[in-house]
Amino acid sequence: MKRTWIATLVLIATTAIWGSSFVLVKLALSQASPLILNAARMAIAALLLAVWYQGALRRIPAAVWGAGAILGLSMGLGFEFQTRGLLYTTPARSAFLTGFSVILVPFLGAGWRRRWPSARAWSGALLALGGLYLLLLPRGGWLGGLGRGDALTLICALFFGVQIQALEIFCARYNFRQLAVLQVAYAAVFFLIGAPWLETPRWQSSLRLWLVVAALAVLATALAFTLLAWAQQYASANHTAVVLALEPVWAWLASAWWLHAGFHGRQILGALGIVAAMILTGWRYEVAGAAPAAGLESPGRPEVIR
Repeated sequence: MKRTWIATLVLIATTAIWGSSFVLVKLALSQASPLILNAARMAIAALLLAVWYQGALRRIPAAVWGAGAILGLSMGLGFEFQTRGLLYTTPARSAFLTGFSVILVPFLGAGWRRRWPSARAWSGALLALGGLYLLLLPRGGWLGGLGRGDALTLICALFFGVQIQALEIFCARYNFRQLAVLQVAYAAVFFLIGAPWLETPRWQSSLRLWLVVAALAVLATALAFTLLAWAQQYASANHTAVVLALEPVWAWLASAWWLHAGFHGRQILGALGIVAAMILTGWRYEVAGAAPAAGLESPGRPEVIR
C-alpha cells in the first residue's frame, strides 16, 4: 500500500513535468525552429537513455530495429505537428488537444484487432467532441474556432495515438528498454534529416535555449520516462490512466502562471470535458491477450516519450 501511494506521487510528478514542458517548448520556439528543437531534445534524451539502459543494448535483434523505426517515425510526426502547432496556439490548448490521443487509441486498436470499440469508448469520444466544441467556441464556433495551431495539434494526437497502439503491440513482443532507446534515437535522426527539407533551420544559441532543451531532454523525456516505468510496477493500469489525465491540467496551470494564458468560462467546461473523456476512455483500456514486458504493467495509456 505504501509503494502504491509513492507510485501515485511519482505519477503526479511525471504529469507535472510533462504539463510544464508545453510552456518550455513555446518559449524555445522563439529561438529555434520546430524540427531543430526536437532534434536536439531527442538526441540528448537518446544518449541519456542509452547510458541508462546500456545493459539491454548489447544484442538488438533485427526485428527490434524495425519496430523502433516505426515507433520513432510515429512519435516524430506527433512531436513535429505538436511543436509546429505551438507556434500558433497556447500551451494549455495544445495539451488538452494532444490528450485526444488517449481517446483515439481504442478506435485505432479496433482496426488492428477487428473488434468494434466499446460503448465506453464511444461515450468518451462523444464527451471529448463536446468538450472540444466548448473549448473552441469562444473563438467563433465549431469551424471558425478551429485555428491553424489547433488543427495541427489534432493531427499530432492522431500520430501519438498510432504510437501508443504500436508501442502496446511491440512491448508485448520485444524488449521494452531496447524499444525505449531506439524510438527516441530514430526520432532524432528523422528530425535531423527532415529539417533542411521541411523548414528553414533556425537555432539562436543562448543560455536560456540550452537550459530549456536540457530540461526537455533530461526532465521531460529521460527522467519522466524512467519514473513512469518504475511507478507502473506498483500502480494498476486503471489508476495510471486516471492520474495521467492530469497532464493537460498541469499545462493549463503552467500556461496561466508563466504566460498568463489560461481558460475562461465555457473553455474551462470544455477542458474538463476532455479530461473526463480521457479518464472514461482510459479507465478500462488494457492490452488484450498480451503479456506485459518484463517488470512492466501495461497502463491505460502505454508509455509515450514526451
